[in-house]
Amino acid sequence: MHYLTVSFSHKNTNIQMREKLAFNDEKILDQFYEKLLACESINEVIILSTCNRVEIMTSVKECENSLDHIFDELSKLTKVDKEELEGRADVYEDTGAIHHLFTVVSSLDSLVIGETQIVGQVKKAFLHSYEKKFCGQKLSRTMHHAFRC
Repeated sequence: MHYLTVSFSHKNTNIQMREKLAFNDEKILDQFYEKLLACESINEVIILSTCNRVEIMTSVKECENSLDHIFDELSKLTKVDKEELEGRADVYEDTGAIHHLFTVVSSLDSLVIGETQIVGQVKKAFLHSYEKKFCGQKLSRTMHHAFRC
């Protein structure tokens, strides 16, 4: 089991691209979750979508195929070339993904360092995913540790 995060933020993506990547419709968001989880190497997913970032946090069996599937589905949804998405995204695996989650939740990765809004947004994204059974034990445990941090 591995952790894999695909991150688009104010650090690597301009506002126009972040608007294309944003999930403003819950139905479209849930359909995207289902498309990601249709990949047999992806076990769990949490998607954080705010005005400053889109984070796709996953628990996967294998990173390479999972990452390829994530970019394929995101490209289909947004109509942005897969190569452009790959060139913009920051990708974190295993301990890097956990470290990134902790920096996001503690707002060390925010546009305004120390702002408190992000932790609520992450909690809301986690709750949505957990209640709809898009994530389970692995990501839940990780999120609870991040919230305590």
